This record gives sequence, C-alpha cells and structure tokens, in this order.
Amino acid sequence: LKDDEIEDLREQFRKIDKDYTGTISAQELEDSIRKMGKEITAKEIKKIISKVDYLGNGEINYSEFLAATISAQNVLTSEMLYALFKHFDTDGSGFISPENIKEAIEKAGRVISKEEINMILKEHDIERDGKISFDEFKVMM
Repeated sequence: LKDDEIEDLREQFRKIDKDYTGTISAQELEDSIRKMGKEITAKEIKKIISKVDYLGNGEINYSEFLAATISAQNVLTSEMLYALFKHFDTDGSGFISPENIKEAIEKAGRVISKEEINMILKEHDIERDGKISFDEFKVMM
C-alpha cells in the first residue's frame, strides 16, 4: 500500500472509532455498516470481528483493521487475475495452451508467431508441460 492509501485507511478507522479508544467495538462496527445503508445482524457482526480480531479481545485495533483490509484487497486482486486468466483460457480447460495464447492475441487484433508463443511458454511454463496453469499465470503477472 502507498502512503496515501494507508492514510485513507487510518482516516476510515478513525471515523468508525467514534469513542476514540483506538479500537472498533461491535457497536461501532454495526453503526458504521448501518450508516452505509446495509442491514446486518449481531451474529454477522460477531463473525466479522472473530475473523479479524487476532488478539481475541472482542474489538478491532488499527493493525487488525489494516491487515483485514489488505487481505480483502489481495482477494480482489486474485479475483481480477483469475478473470484475466479466464480471458486467455478460451476453451475453459483450466490452462492456457499455445492455441489459447494465439487466439487471445489475435482477438486483440495482433499477430503472434509460433516462435513468440514458444518464447512465452519457455519463460512462464514452470512445470514444462506445454501450458500455463493459473499458478504459473499469477507468477507471470
């Protein structure tokens, strides 16, 4: 995260922490979520806090808030990468084959030679099985 992003998160944390204790209570979290126009049950609040509250004190401190936010961003990034992977995996096989590479590049209006495809595979096909898995794709990106 960049400095300005961290500062934005710190400001969000401060807005939720209405009593300025340095932690977000279940009530503060519930109030914040309801303020956004979302309905949430006490059980759902408890579940959120239990997933984020590494200290086990029933509240969320700034470090826990930051860790949860970064984790959520990583999930989103992973989802975006998977969507991009599926764009190349045109036949839905779960792998990007040489044919998939050629098809995706040509769909974008470009021409790619067999040598260029082989170069991509040589560089990114870690398992050397002639295709790129999602794990290999993540490394590539």
